[in-house]
Amino acid sequence: MSLFVDRVVPARLGPDVRRLVAATWLVQFADGMALVAGPLAVASLTASPFLVGLAVALHRLPVLLAGPYAAFLADLVNRRLLVVAADGVRAGVLAVIATLYALGAAPVALVLVAMLVLGVAETVADAARGPVLPMLAADPEALDSIGGRLDGGFVLGTQLLGPALGALLFAVGGAVPFLAQALLLAGGVALFSRIRVAGPSRGPAPAPEHHPVRTGLRRIAVDPPLSGLVLAGLAAQAAWAGGWALLVVYATRLLGLGPTGFGLLVAVAAAGGMAGVALRPLVEWLPRRLAAVTPARIVLAGLALEATGHLALSRLHDPWIAAGTVAALAAVGFVAGDVARELRRTRTAGDGTADSVAAATATLGLAATVAGCLAGGALAAIGGIAAAYVGGAALLGLALILLFRRVVAL
Repeated sequence: MSLFVDRVVPARLGPDVRRLVAATWLVQFADGMALVAGPLAVASLTASPFLVGLAVALHRLPVLLAGPYAAFLADLVNRRLLVVAADGVRAGVLAVIATLYALGAAPVALVLVAMLVLGVAETVADAARGPVLPMLAADPEALDSIGGRLDGGFVLGTQLLGPALGALLFAVGGAVPFLAQALLLAGGVALFSRIRVAGPSRGPAPAPEHHPVRTGLRRIAVDPPLSGLVLAGLAAQAAWAGGWALLVVYATRLLGLGPTGFGLLVAVAAAGGMAGVALRPLVEWLPRRLAAVTPARIVLAGLALEATGHLALSRLHDPWIAAGTVAALAAVGFVAGDVARELRRTRTAGDGTADSVAAATATLGLAATVAGCLAGGALAAIGGIAAAYVGGAALLGLALILLFRRVVAL
């Protein structure tokens, strides 16, 4: 066991780095379980697809509205205390939900409020936790090594194993995954509380500035090809969010899967994203070999494929084919999104606005995610679950038609 620990986190990096890695892995696993436990709980308490979409939107909303302020707060106070407090709040809220759910006294309104509170606490904790590793391991080689371990924990815990286990535990009992998340977060808090993190190194900072976002928005607005690229990405993000928020309803009511099947479907989507990572070198190779295949056309082809995938999901009832389609959508979405990011970076590298455009695009993307969750839920409430996926396909098709000339000019 000691040999394994030494290989994962060498002893020379010190006990604090080991505690940070272990605490982060526990939190990442809890986050993976949350991906399925929250939607499953809301779907079990209400027949309204809109409320299911609203639950996912409420969990993402704090990142959009409070993200910059959370980072500002983390610079003013001791990061260790802030992480302990925020994750402690999350553990407490989850324990309350588990208790009420076990007693059959968890109204859907309370779960929705809890999703918002959990989103706020998670945003604060992530903002405070992010810069801790460079504080503990100044060696660049060590940073890369431990950063890779944390990335691996995110893939395994948050994207693959966490959702599958969370769904399996929900099948055992609706309160069980919430209790498990609370225990994992409590373990993370206990470990993180023992890390020695320096307090704030400067006095009161100025209020958070949004100049990079405003600068990026202005840069996007005056460049038609760039604005077309950004709008195409926002359409893809909104369409994916609308389908993702309702995936639990789609899996359980349209495909006839149970909670475990839904969790596996989430894991399949993550596997599709990793397949997209593996395909990225091939996508980079194609434009060098085929003059007709440009990065802009790859992005447009991605929009067309995603529209087709959403339309297919609206008609599918076979779980295996639907799972393959979800995986393909995730792979295409990753590839097209990564190519679009590279195009934006290339387009803005000459005038020094690349970081501002990236900040503006990220902010717009969060807004598109929240809007997509709400729109998908509204469409499903009006026309059935298939309507949400048809709406996503229509949005992508419209973006492809209206933005084709702008994007292809890149």
